[in-house]
Amino acid sequence: MAATFDPFNNQGAKSVATFLDTSTNITYKFPFNINSLNWNYNLNTQNYSTLGGRVTQLLSVAITTLQIQGEAGSRKALIKMFEDFKTMQDNQNQNRKNIVFSVPSRNLQFRVWLSSFQIGWDYATVSYPYSITAEVDEVISENALDSTRASALNHIINNNGGNIGFNGTYTGLSTSAQSFQFKDIQTAVKENIIRKNTPKA
Repeated sequence: MAATFDPFNNQGAKSVATFLDTSTNITYKFPFNINSLNWNYNLNTQNYSTLGGRVTQLLSVAITTLQIQGEAGSRKALIKMFEDFKTMQDNQNQNRKNIVFSVPSRNLQFRVWLSSFQIGWDYATVSYPYSITAEVDEVISENALDSTRASALNHIINNNGGNIGFNGTYTGLSTSAQSFQFKDIQTAVKENIIRKNTPKA
């Protein structure tokens, strides 16, 4: 599943996205702020049946992969970005230290492992776009997790027929993991839903 942030939603922010190489403590700034940031996430849910219906519980979400897209503005800036990316990637492979990716305009920060840098241009290219993929090691900013949880809840509601939290649809009983109170059994016997087993003399 994926979540999306628009980094230009905060129009007053002038700071651009950065990579901090934790091996050398060198910060690499993007030529311009990124155009888009998408990430994939995994859901950890638990489903169980109750007397009143089926319950889906969202236990946790984990952000896995970032997809960063933007424009360098010139061939020289794009080549410099690629060279910096390769330097950081070589450092992280050699020293086994992650990179801190920050988007100050949205207060987003992740510790990541750089995966790929895709570029391409021809004679008609004017903006020099790029696409960077990174695997998330740790989410530093809480608002990234908050928006991911919201996206996960919407996904469950829209794709599971609204079965998040308590659902009043009766799905029957299973022989495992059921919990009854004595008064429930008394009521069921009284209303002949179940029969009392009387031992024969």
